[in-house]
Amino acid sequence: MAACATTEQLGELTRRLNEVEAWGLSPIQLVGYVEAIQACFSEIDLPALDQLQTIIINYHSEHELVEALRNRSHAEHAVRWTQWSNLALRILLMKYRYVSTSDAVAVNIDDLVQEAMSNLWLALSSFRYQSRFQTWAYTVISNCFVRAHRAAQMQKRAVALKSTSLEQLQDTSDLPPPTLAPSPEEETASRALAALVQQVLAQHHDTRLGLIFYLWAHEDQPLRVIGDRLNLSVPRVHALLGQALHLLRNEPTIREWSRLGS
Repeated sequence: MAACATTEQLGELTRRLNEVEAWGLSPIQLVGYVEAIQACFSEIDLPALDQLQTIIINYHSEHELVEALRNRSHAEHAVRWTQWSNLALRILLMKYRYVSTSDAVAVNIDDLVQEAMSNLWLALSSFRYQSRFQTWAYTVISNCFVRAHRAAQMQKRAVALKSTSLEQLQDTSDLPPPTLAPSPEEETASRALAALVQQVLAQHHDTRLGLIFYLWAHEDQPLRVIGDRLNLSVPRVHALLGQALHLLRNEPTIREWSRLGS
């Protein structure tokens, strides 16, 4: 494992990069760079020299943008946040192209943009220039989408188990909007439910029931795709899925979970 850099090495590397890259920084500006980068690692050790070089280069390129976003009194604060809100909207819309229409309508895109920007604001204090800011921010925004999509799937599975008719599940656009950021307790409950469901279905003589339910509820596969995978017609997949849901709704342990989750 490479040794952590020292403050002296940080200063020397910053001065050398200033010369090699012809940044034209004054001695006072160089000190400011060193102090700012040190502040990013106030609670942990400085990284190794090879990583530190990347951090210094990223800091030089993007510290003005990051400062404008962090500082509410900065002259460009509002403009920069507007730009990133628009970018977040484009990122989220792009990701929605790859999910089903029913999941897309389950979440209000404007609300999700606000959620993403709130997450970005809260995470800004942890940005340490170890990657380009755009790459880091893209990850924060994408994670917001992933949580929203996962919550929509969790809501879908819960509604499926409580539904009285399989036909009600053909169009999930009427599902209530999910909580955008499920709590750790909800995540744990969802995993426990998934394991319980598979355990119940695995006891049935037709082993296709568990696979069909998993593909439909967990991977959000349309009945046509499931049928192609299992060499079954869509009506047959529909019937087997209905059988799986009937078994689950009549299983005492599943009914008990449903009452607890109501």
